[in-house]
Amino acid sequence: MKLPKSPLLIPVLLFTLGAVISFFISFSLLKLFQFGLGLFLVSYLLHFLRNFRFLKTLLIYVCFLLVGMIYFKSYYTPDKNHFQNIEGGTDLLKQIEIECVLGSYSFSTNYCGKIISWGTRKVNGKVLIQQSKDSVSKPWSVGQKILTFEAVRKIKGPLNPGQFSYKDYLMNKKISHQIVLNSKNSIVVPKNKITLRSSSLNLKKKRISNP
Repeated sequence: MKLPKSPLLIPVLLFTLGAVISFFISFSLLKLFQFGLGLFLVSYLLHFLRNFRFLKTLLIYVCFLLVGMIYFKSYYTPDKNHFQNIEGGTDLLKQIEIECVLGSYSFSTNYCGKIISWGTRKVNGKVLIQQSKDSVSKPWSVGQKILTFEAVRKIKGPLNPGQFSYKDYLMNKKISHQIVLNSKNSIVVPKNKITLRSSSLNLKKKRISNP
């Protein structure tokens, strides 16, 4: 079997290899970017020299490898305003906006939600919401905002080797945490923003009455 003869074959393979390496090696994104930028500048300067053809080609190939590592590392690295970067305060009031429905099952409905506030801080970051079904709960719609004091936890991987990993599937959507909500530990924010404070107070009362 002959490989396709394309000038893009090696760069694409190196980019893909860099993406794979980024999952197994822990490194600082900033330092990697600085190293890659320095390597690119060296490659550019060597371009004007005739006696370093092999070295120039090697450095260019390494650049493609680093680009793959930087791209995927930056994709999966949360920014400074992500809720993962908040230290402590897991039981603080959280406001979550429903982005889409992921699926409905016998005992729960799964949503993709965006955390927009954590305590008094404005944050970002997606989260898997599992809404437990009971006689009181009503399905949420896209755009609704939910208040809760419930803790956010990391999504666990599959228990058996070779089993489909819902965790990895969600990671590709930048979702690494989940939260389980029901009619006792959450409340829908009314559209009138003036009632946001009263809604949080009602949620506190509900939390005390349903420990």
